[in-house]
Amino acid sequence: MSCLDWEAVKIVKISEAIFGDSSSQYTSLYVLCFGAPPYQEKFTHDDVMKLAKEKWFTPNSSIFALVDVSTGQVYSYLVAYNLEHEEKVFKAIKDNIDEPQNYLYVAEILTAPEWRGNGFAACLVNKLKEEYPDTNMIVRTTEKNVASKNLFLKSGFSFLDGTKEYVSQRRLGDAPVKDKRIFMVRRSLH
Repeated sequence: MSCLDWEAVKIVKISEAIFGDSSSQYTSLYVLCFGAPPYQEKFTHDDVMKLAKEKWFTPNSSIFALVDVSTGQVYSYLVAYNLEHEEKVFKAIKDNIDEPQNYLYVAEILTAPEWRGNGFAACLVNKLKEEYPDTNMIVRTTEKNVASKNLFLKSGFSFLDGTKEYVSQRRLGDAPVKDKRIFMVRRSLH
C-alpha cells in the first residue's frame, strides 16, 4: 500500500509563505531527525530557518511535504534545489559529471521516526521525478546509510564513481566526527 492510499495524506508543494506559517513543524522535524543516531547533529530552529532562507527557497527549488490535510501534521518532507547553491557538493563532484550546473540537488529528505517504513520518502522522490522528468539529480548520503542508498537505487539513481567526501559534522557533546559521504546520481533520459 502506498502512502498516497492513506485518505488524509497528500503531497503538497511548499512555498516560502507556507513554510513560514508552519515553520515550527518543519524545523522541529529537522532537529528531531538530525539529532537522532546516526547523525546526532545539533541544530536549532534558527539554524534551520537560516538554511531555508539561504538555500531552500532559491530559483528552481522545490519542497514537497507529505501532510495530513485534516490536521496539518507534516509526516515527511523533501528539499531539492539547484546544485550550484550547494558549494561544497558542487566542488566535490564537478570533475565527475558533465555540466554540473544542470543538476538538481536533493538536499534533504526527512521522515518522522515513528512514520518511517511507510514509503513516505519514496513517494516524495517519485513526486520530485514527476515534477522534473528531464532534470539530472544528485544526492549525497553516507556509506553506512543502507536505507538511503536503497531508496535512491530503487528510484533510478546510481553511485557516482570516483567521488567520496570526508566531512566533519558537529555532533552532540561538541565532538567532531568524520563521515564518509558518497554521491548518487540520476541522469535524465533526454
